[in-house]
Amino acid sequence: MVRAVRAIITLSIVCYWCALAGGQIIGHGDNVNGIEGDGFVVWPLIVAGDPNSSPTDAADGSSRVDPNVLSSPYAGVGSVSVGTSRCTGSLVTPVHILSAGHCFDVDNNGSADVPLADINFNLNHDGDLSFVTPVANIDWHPDFTGLSAVNLHDDIAVVRLVDAVPADVPIYSLFRSLVMPGTVATFVGYGSSGNGIDGKTTNGDFVTKRVGGNALDMFEVDDDCLRRCHRNGALEVYKYDFDAPDGSSGSMGGSSLGNDLETTVLGGDSGSPAFVFHDGELVIGGISTFVLGPASDFGLFGTIGGGMLVSAYADFIDSVLVTPGDIDGDFLVDINDLGIVGAHFNQAVTTAEFGDLSGDGFVDIADLGIIGGNWTGVRPSLFSRVQNAGGLAVPEPTAMTLVGMGCVVLVRRPRLRGYRNSWQR
Repeated sequence: MVRAVRAIITLSIVCYWCALAGGQIIGHGDNVNGIEGDGFVVWPLIVAGDPNSSPTDAADGSSRVDPNVLSSPYAGVGSVSVGTSRCTGSLVTPVHILSAGHCFDVDNNGSADVPLADINFNLNHDGDLSFVTPVANIDWHPDFTGLSAVNLHDDIAVVRLVDAVPADVPIYSLFRSLVMPGTVATFVGYGSSGNGIDGKTTNGDFVTKRVGGNALDMFEVDDDCLRRCHRNGALEVYKYDFDAPDGSSGSMGGSSLGNDLETTVLGGDSGSPAFVFHDGELVIGGISTFVLGPASDFGLFGTIGGGMLVSAYADFIDSVLVTPGDIDGDFLVDINDLGIVGAHFNQAVTTAEFGDLSGDGFVDIADLGIIGGNWTGVRPSLFSRVQNAGGLAVPEPTAMTLVGMGCVVLVRRPRLRGYRNSWQR
């Protein structure tokens, strides 16, 4: 999975709002504009190779389309509808996705511009739009100030979903180690497509995800790192070039992965995962955020793409994934957690794993309140709800409802004494 290229570390500033393309292109929303700076434009997309070269590759990117079936290793990658635009996100828990910060920042000022009510996460794991859920919250990296040609670092966000995804959908771990130059990444996104000769030829949509690959060539260190730490600062950004089949257009050296695999990204691919393999497991090594190059070269061979390395942002991501009230460690606050509180209610305990969420050394009504205030449970998805004959939404249980449920649990507590949470297994 590694091609032989010379290790190159660069501290130069590059543009990040681009997509995936090899012979093909994937990208952010098809209606978004690039960010200009110093003669370059930052774009987001996934693209195919030369339709006239060997091995052959479809000019419209159709050969890169991944089937919408649960058996696909990429079934946990979904499209994100942001108003009238589109991005990509990948599941890191049953209720969290990883995406790009700029997807939700239309005017590039580092703050939210789109109401949460206008944002949905769409999975196609069991056919087109087989699961759709609203978004409950978005956490940007604290150093993200908006996408620009001046500062393109820290473009990463964790999105909390209202509904938990089905239990059989893939959840992806983060690659927390150093990524070496030449590492091959697999890009999966819902962006536009095309080929390296003609550029963009096909608009993306919310149900068509494409797959391609590229070798990561260059890296940039933490932009907040002082000059004295430039040699050992954390690597935050990766870059790669979109090589023609003969390798002639690659500005960063190295050869193409092959006409039917080499790719770059396009609009709609922003936030899409850059997968790598670690110990035989498909893990998220990075998040696609930009493509760099003159607007006239958009999606063509020779353009440069890149994104955020998740290893540099793992601490931030981990801090967001902490869910108050989640006792058994499944990132949900549900009947299992309520059962643990019920099993130890009115008892003095030493740790939160036995239900002491308030930290007062006792399991009581305060702990039930924490469960109720953060309840996620298991509810029908948005898609399921709107299909109901009555069209009625299913409300979240209130804290008082949870207290009532807790009373039922208390009555039946003897049946719960044998429960062991996942932390103890």
